[in-house]
Amino acid sequence: MDFKLEKVKLNIDKNRSKYEINYEYKKKIKELFGQFCSEIKNYLKKYMGDDVDTKSVDDIQEDYNNFFEDSNYKLKFEYVKKYTFKKDEKNYYNKAELVKNDFKILRDEIDESLCSKEDKVKFIIVEILLNIFKDLEDYIQINSCLTPKQFYNYNYFIDSQPRCCFCGQLLECSIKEDKNNKKKREEYIHADIEHIIPKDQFPQFALHPENWAPCCKECNLGEKRTTFFKGDSSQEKIDKYKVAIKALGLEYNKLHPLKLWNNYKITYNNSLKIEINNNLSEEAKKFLSFYGIKHRIETMASRCYDILFNIIRHSDIRSPESLERLLENMASSNWHEINDGYSLNNSPQIWQEFIENILYDECKLMALWDEVKSMNMSIF
Repeated sequence: MDFKLEKVKLNIDKNRSKYEINYEYKKKIKELFGQFCSEIKNYLKKYMGDDVDTKSVDDIQEDYNNFFEDSNYKLKFEYVKKYTFKKDEKNYYNKAELVKNDFKILRDEIDESLCSKEDKVKFIIVEILLNIFKDLEDYIQINSCLTPKQFYNYNYFIDSQPRCCFCGQLLECSIKEDKNNKKKREEYIHADIEHIIPKDQFPQFALHPENWAPCCKECNLGEKRTTFFKGDSSQEKIDKYKVAIKALGLEYNKLHPLKLWNNYKITYNNSLKIEINNNLSEEAKKFLSFYGIKHRIETMASRCYDILFNIIRHSDIRSPESLERLLENMASSNWHEINDGYSLNNSPQIWQEFIENILYDECKLMALWDEVKSMNMSIF
C-alpha cells in the first residue's frame, strides 16, 4: 500500500504519572487520525481524479471527534460492506468477490458501472484506516521497547488489576527486553485490543482509543453471538445500541463490557443456573447476547473443577478432615486467582456456591476425597 503517514512520536517521561502518559498516548492516536484525514484526501484525488468527492473524509472525521463526547450526536459516515453490481455483468460473482477481497483491484480496475464512486471512495478510506490500526507499530514511535499496543494495554490499567474486559480473568504479565539495550526491561500485559463498538461495522471508531479495551485472546477471537449490529443503517444500529445501554443503566460512551455481568444472577446448585434480569427490554437482552456473556459464564464455570484440583495438588491434603478445612477456606478466599489467574470472582457466587455444593454434601465430599486419594496414591 503506497499510502504514507509520518510517524507520531511519543516521548515517555518516567517521572510522569500513568494517567498523564495515558492521556498523552490518546492525544497521539488522535493526532495520527487527523493526519490520516488530511492525507487521504490527496490520496483519493491522485487515484480517482480531482473531481472526487471527499465529503466522506469530513464525515468520518466529524464522527470520530464528536461521537464519544455528545450523547445526542448523529452519525454522518455510513459504511456498507456489500456493494451493488450489475447482474448482467460478465463474471459478475467473480468480480464481486475480487472487490471484497482485493483493495488494489477496487482502487485501480473496477469502474463505476460496477459500484458507485462514493462506495469506492468509502472502501478505500476504510481499508487504509483498518490497516493503520492493524499495523499501529508502523505509525507510532515510542521511546520504549514495547509495541504501541502493548504500551496502551499496560497503561490502561492505571490503578486496577489487569483483567480481560469481557470474561474478567487476570491477564498475564511478562517482562520484555530491549533488543538494542539488554539492560532495558519493561513490563507488559498479554492482551489484545477489543473494539467495544465493532470496527467492521463502524470503521470511523477503529482508531479511537475511547473505543478500545484490552481483552484476552480467547475473548477477542470469540465470534459475536447475535446479529445485533448487523442490518439497518449505521444510525439505526447506533440508536439501538444507545437504547440498550440506557436500559442496562450504563453510559454508552463509557461502557466497560465487564459491567454487563451485573445483569445476570448466577447460582450453582448441582448444576450451573444462569438467570437474566427479566425486566430488561428485548433490545437490551439482544445486546447482552451480542457480547456472549452467558457463554463466557458457562466457560468460566466449567473451569471450577480444574482450578479446584490445581489448588489441591499444591496443598498437603492427607485426610478427609484436611480436605474439608481446605474447602471451607476456599469458599471465601481468592486462592483460585492466585493459582490460576481465572477471575471467577467476576461473579463470586460461581466459585463460592460450587465449593459449598461439595462441602455441604457428604456424598460429594467423600467422592472428592476418593479422587484426591487416587491422585496422590504415593503419599497414602
